[in-house]
Formats: sequence, C-alpha cells, structure tokens
Amino acid sequence: QQRLWFLSQFMGQGAVYNIPLALRLSGDIDRDILIKSLHTILERHEILRTNFNQIDGQVLQIIHPATPAIIVETLDNEAQVQAIYHHELNYGFDLKQDNLCRIRLLQSPGLDHAGAPGLVLIVVMHHSISDAWSMNLFMQELLAFYRSYKRGGEIPLPAHLQYADYAHWQRQWLQGDVSEKQMAYWRHKLANLPPKLELPLDYPRPHNQSFNGGVVSWRLSTELSQQLQVLSQQQGVTLYMSLLAGLAILLSRYANQKDFAIGMPIANRTRQETENLIGFFVNTLVLRCNLSENLPFSVFLKRVRETSLEAHAHQDIPFEQLVEALNPERNLSHSPLFQVMFTLQNAPNQTAAPIDFAIDPLRFSDNTSPEQAAKVARFDLTLSLQESPQGLFGGLEYNSDLFERSTISRMLEHFEQLLQVFVANPSTR
Repeated sequence: QQRLWFLSQFMGQGAVYNIPLALRLSGDIDRDILIKSLHTILERHEILRTNFNQIDGQVLQIIHPATPAIIVETLDNEAQVQAIYHHELNYGFDLKQDNLCRIRLLQSPGLDHAGAPGLVLIVVMHHSISDAWSMNLFMQELLAFYRSYKRGGEIPLPAHLQYADYAHWQRQWLQGDVSEKQMAYWRHKLANLPPKLELPLDYPRPHNQSFNGGVVSWRLSTELSQQLQVLSQQQGVTLYMSLLAGLAILLSRYANQKDFAIGMPIANRTRQETENLIGFFVNTLVLRCNLSENLPFSVFLKRVRETSLEAHAHQDIPFEQLVEALNPERNLSHSPLFQVMFTLQNAPNQTAAPIDFAIDPLRFSDNTSPEQAAKVARFDLTLSLQESPQGLFGGLEYNSDLFERSTISRMLEHFEQLLQVFVANPSTR
C-alpha cells in the first residue's frame, strides 16, 4: 500500500493499477437480492470502504462507516455498455477521496441472448485495496450471499479480522531478526544483477516508462498441456517451474543474455486467518535466471526449482522494501530489478457453483474481452496463463510503445516450439 501511495503521488491519477471484474448475468435474476448481496460484501470488508491520507507525515488508512453507493442503470444498447466499461476501466482513482471499489449494475433489454432483460456487473477496484485472490473471493461471497438471501435466510456478519489488522501485525512482525534474515538472502541472491533484460525492441524505449499496452491471446493444446504436466511430475517440479524454465530460455535467446530476473506474483497468504480477507496481500518475488552454463533442460529445471523454493521461503519482504534496500541503478524508462512478469493461475473457478442464473465473462460485439480492451501494461512483458481441463490458456501482455503485436505473436510461437522440444527430450541442452 505504501508503494502504491507513493506511485499515485509521483505519477498522478491513472488506471495502471485498476483491477476489473466484468460479467454478464442472464436468466432468473432477482436484482434487489443481488444489490443486497453486494452491499453485504461492502459492509463485511472494511478495506472496500477505505481511503488513504497523509497525516503528520504518516500515510494512514481511513475507514468509512458508510457503504459506498452501487450505481444501477438501465441502458438502451450495447454501445453504452462498452462505453461505460471503458470509462470505469480507465478511471483515475484519487486514493484520498474516491470510492476505491466502484460497482455498476447495468440493465438493458438487449443484453440477454434469450431476449429477456439481462444484467452486466462491472466492479473495478484499485490495487491498493485488492488483488486477484480478493476478486475471486468477492465472487464467492456474492454467490453465497445471493443464495442465502434467495432462500429467505440472513447473513450473519460476525466480527472478523480486517485488512487493517493484518497491516498492523505485518509492521510489528517484519522487524529485527525476521527482516534481517530475509533481506540478507536477497542481498546475496541479487548481488550484481544486470540492471535490465536487453530484449530487442521494435521502437526506442521512451525516457519515462509508459504503460500503454496490448494483449495477444494464446492457448496451448490439451495434448501439450498434459505432456508438460507429466514432464513436471517426472522431474519433481511444479508446472509453473517448467513453464518458467522455458520462458527463461526463450528470453535468453531473444536478448542474447545469460543473467537476468523474472518477476513472480505470490498470494502471500501464508496464514489461515488471511485466506478469507479481501485486501492487497500479493507480493512480488524476483527470480534470478542464470543460463551461463550449457545445461540439459532437466538440470536447468532443477536449478529453477531451487531458486523458486528459496524465494518462497523468503517471500515476506515487501517488494518495495527490497528495491529500497538493494538500491539498484534507477532509470525512469523501465521497472527496477525485472521487466518481465510471469503468472500462472491454478485456483478453481468458484463462479461455476450452481445458481439460478448464468454467469459469463463480459465480451463485446467485436468479440474482444475486457482484458484485451484494457490496453495497459505494467511491465515490458507479462505472460499470464491459467489451467483448464482443455489445456493452458492466457495471453502475453506487452508494452505497445516497445513492441509490435506481430513480434509478440511470433514470440509465443517460439515459446511453444521450445516447450515441444523439452517435452520430447528433457536432456536437450
């Protein structure tokens, strides 16, 4: 939160750290119960009623007792839905005074494929109060509360841990020996790390880092996805580690560079008490990749496993504290320590639980998804994948001021070719 506060003061209001959720709801929907369920979530989680301000030189969370308003509108056509989504997605939050959880419920006769009135639910939260785990939790609670209210039940709101309690605890705990031991590991691990990954760019890098972006969607066949699972099991690693090793080799080839780092988001919910809290828990780990030796893929995979496990064991240092302590050569043209992020989502889709109405991701008439419409890139590249019964799917987000879309498509093709080679023969150097 401190880092996002600093960035908001430094960069001004922007949409780089907006987290969107956009869904089509169709079928037998009780709109009043849906709104009541949304209000219940806002009442239950203080962080969704929180702002930030600097008082006497210290940034504090300001928790409001009143529940933020949910905007409900009836629209005439699909174009209005798309316009409102783009407005919300690109909304520049003022962390001092805006509702940092914005909810809009849109109704239009044209939204339901069956011709009945349907709904679009748009939720946009600022990253300072939320993360991907929290958005999933938001949907779990929405469906649970809706079902309970529909049956005539009431939702008890017992006093439970709040995010502010966690933030206070973290400050107290992450001091002294705990902090020193973890920081000592990172100082050693990242010593003399090159300032950036020198990927070949299609355009000159701007003097100030831009966040203009695009996404190229990608899907791996069921067969290759299963082969990667088998390879991972045989080598005693996770699927994430296998994909990370392949990505590191791809980037090394492109940049002709043997030593660099890749960023990895981690849920950072190491205690059971935090599992059901909405809030900004996610941390970023820096995974150093060293390809100076011409190793067989299977041996390199074991190196990646060791690096990943060590990083997880030292995951408590907030990324911004790590940057401050290591004090790398700062350059406003790129992010510090790493410029490529890799994430793999393997949490089950909780929205698939039985309910009276259908829930589908919002897609527009041109068949673009909200993710593709976002046009924001926090890093040079971010590879985001997700597991499904049909195989791995996701996309490669890229900074469009650095890369052409065709370059990114070709990069994904090369990544798939590398994975096929390693699956066929893990001893390949």
